[in-house]
Amino acid sequence: MVDRKHYSDISIDYFSKSYADKKPLIIEGLIDNWEFKTYKLETLDENFGEKDIIIRKSEGKDINKPYQIKMSKYIQMIEKGNKDKWYCDWPYYSMGNKEISLLYNVPAYFSEKTINHGYKIDDKFKWIFIGSKGTGTHLHQDFKQTHNWHGIIFGCKEWLLISPDHYNEIKKEGIEISDELLADAYYKNLIQKTLLQPGEILYTPRNWWHSVKNLENTFSISENFWYESEIS
Repeated sequence: MVDRKHYSDISIDYFSKSYADKKPLIIEGLIDNWEFKTYKLETLDENFGEKDIIIRKSEGKDINKPYQIKMSKYIQMIEKGNKDKWYCDWPYYSMGNKEISLLYNVPAYFSEKTINHGYKIDDKFKWIFIGSKGTGTHLHQDFKQTHNWHGIIFGCKEWLLISPDHYNEIKKEGIEISDELLADAYYKNLIQKTLLQPGEILYTPRNWWHSVKNLENTFSISENFWYESEIS
């Protein structure tokens, strides 16, 4: 079970000692003042319809192959059912849309003593995720051993999270993660299953394996980062 706490109950010091680089945490209440909080699919279309975004397939062949498309065209696909399960993971900042970052606030837990850019100072790891029911990502670790925070504006996502130590045990046995497996008391302790709801932010430490499934139309903001101490 992933811990869930309201931000008013978590100081930066407490977060650093209890969760940073240790275990996932769902934080409530931080999105309440974001300008993005009131956005719907139609708002995204109105404001960013002509923007070029990146989409990928959630299943089948070439799931990691990116395709570029206009936001308005992708929203039309969602409204028509999105039968091919296309999922948007748009690196909006590195694609020249820096102004979007003004529509939300990076939580202090993930902005103090952290770095969220690569070799080029402007190549920041900032993402917009949009998807319909049934889309998502397969089990993976985030790139370059980065930490991640992921905040939901609307919709609901199911997350599976596995610590690096437990993943090695599951991988050794070659087990497929299924509903039946998650019902097993032993594996239920190794695999953390949780729902992320609108207004909630999930912190995922570096190297944790995770998969995501959208249970309905969703829109979320996400950033990857390191702590300064990890790369100094």
